Amino acid sequence: MLNPCTVCLSPSTRWKIKNGYQLWKCVAKSCGHIFVSPAPTQDELTDFYSNSADSQENCATWTVAEDLERNPDAVREFYERTRIRLLRRDGLLHSEKQRIVDIGSATGSFLRSLQLSNYVNLCGVEISQQQAEYCQSSYQIEVFPETSLIQSYSTDLATMYAVLEHFSDPRLVISEVFRILRNGGHLAIDVPNTRSLYQSLTQSHWLWLIPPAHLQYFTPRSLRRLLEDSGFEIVKARTLSTTTYLFIFAHHLAQMFGWKLPNRSITRTRKSAKLIQLAEFMIRLALSPLDLVLRIVKRHNRLVYFAIKQ
Repeated sequence: MLNPCTVCLSPSTRWKIKNGYQLWKCVAKSCGHIFVSPAPTQDELTDFYSNSADSQENCATWTVAEDLERNPDAVREFYERTRIRLLRRDGLLHSEKQRIVDIGSATGSFLRSLQLSNYVNLCGVEISQQQAEYCQSSYQIEVFPETSLIQSYSTDLATMYAVLEHFSDPRLVISEVFRILRNGGHLAIDVPNTRSLYQSLTQSHWLWLIPPAHLQYFTPRSLRRLLEDSGFEIVKARTLSTTTYLFIFAHHLAQMFGWKLPNRSITRTRKSAKLIQLAEFMIRLALSPLDLVLRIVKRHNRLVYFAIKQ
């Protein structure tokens, strides 16, 4: 049976089986999207996220929340470096009063970092009641359980960082985002790049090949197709390495030797933080020529797309 692609509805063929889940690949050259089918039910996903202790499969959001309590400046600088600067540079963050919705807001660490940078009109969308309540009680930022509760044409900027790959129906999700955005409003998306050199080299051991946590596996073409078919105009399309090389290296060492993946805490002792920063800097410096090439040919680790609703 040829399952319809979850992005363009074209036929697909079975790609591989991972963790007992079937992954299918769209045959359309203009798409090439990969997805899990049949997708797990909502009850199955709830059970999975409630019981998985893996920090890669089950987001380390509570670790970041603890970091934020210990050292808010370090967490704010992390988000400034990995998200906020890009948003400002491309004009998506332009006013402290603009309405910003973070979809998949978890415990609200990113929203809190925006709040500390004087952005005042913030809200989140998070299906985890526990995480949503934590954000609301800790930072007094409103969090909705789903986008359907947000008024149409009410949002200036919607952000989706490491979120869209978790949904079984990306077309429905993006259509909802389109609905809540004002004309001229922007959407920022960050997802793993299935066409990356890293994926080609690691195959079944790829860091982000983790069904049922990840149900959608985007290519540059399939993410563009999804956004444009939903009515968006893409204003910036990048492939970047927004994940540290040290974490990727640690992930593969853990797989090789059967170790538990190390803690992903952002804040550490001053000495260990300096050593980690130095090691990451040296790795990035050594790989900078390759980094440049991968950006040009769109084969880097993650897709970072900015789109506008006209």
